Amino acid sequence: MALVTMSASLPLVRNVSGAPGGPQWLARLPCLVEEVRERWELRLGEPFDGGSCSWAAEAWLPDGQPAVLKVGRPHPEAEGEAAALRLWDGRGAVRVHRHDARRHALLLERCTPGGGLGAAGGLTAEERLLPGAGVLAELWRAGATVDGGFDRLADVTSGWAGLAEERMERLRPPLRPGTGRARCTAAPRTARLGGAGGRRPR
Repeated sequence: MALVTMSASLPLVRNVSGAPGGPQWLARLPCLVEEVRERWELRLGEPFDGGSCSWAAEAWLPDGQPAVLKVGRPHPEAEGEAAALRLWDGRGAVRVHRHDARRHALLLERCTPGGGLGAAGGLTAEERLLPGAGVLAELWRAGATVDGGFDRLADVTSGWAGLAEERMERLRPPLRPGTGRARCTAAPRTARLGGAGGRRPR
C-alpha cells in the first residue's frame, strides 16, 4: 500500500517544520503511519485538517468499527495521554482501543459528530463554554493523584507560563502592555482551583 502523503497545507506540517527535530520526524511520519496501519489492519480515510503536533485520520478496524488513528510527535505533554484516556474511560473523553508507545500512536474511539464548538454557529460564548465546563467536571471526577503517575496541573501550567514569558521577551509579539503577562500568571492560578482533580499525566 502506498504511504500517506503529508500535505504542506496541514497545520501539523506548518507547526512542526520549524521545531527542533520537527523536519526529521515529519520525514518519518508516513512510515510510522503505515507501520501502525499494517500492524492493526486498519483502513484509513483522509487526515483531519487540524492539530498542532499530531497526525490524525479516520480509521476503520477489520470488523468495520469506526475509529481514529492518531500518531503524535514525541513531546512531554503527550507522554501520559494514553494513561489519562484509560483512566477517564469515556467520561468526558474518548476511549483508547490500542496504543503503540514506541511509535506514539493511539487508536481512539471516534467522537461523532466531531465538530468543534468554535464552528457551532448561532451559539453565544456562554453557550459554548458550558459544555466545555461540563467535560472538565467529568475529567476531574476521575480523581487522579500524583501517586498514580500524574503531575499537578498547576505545576505544568507554571512551566508553560515561564516558557510563554521567555518567548514574549524574545519575540515581542504585538500585544497591549501587560496583556501577555496577565495571561501567563492567570493560568497557574486557574489550575490551582481544580484542587485534587487538577492533575496531568506524566
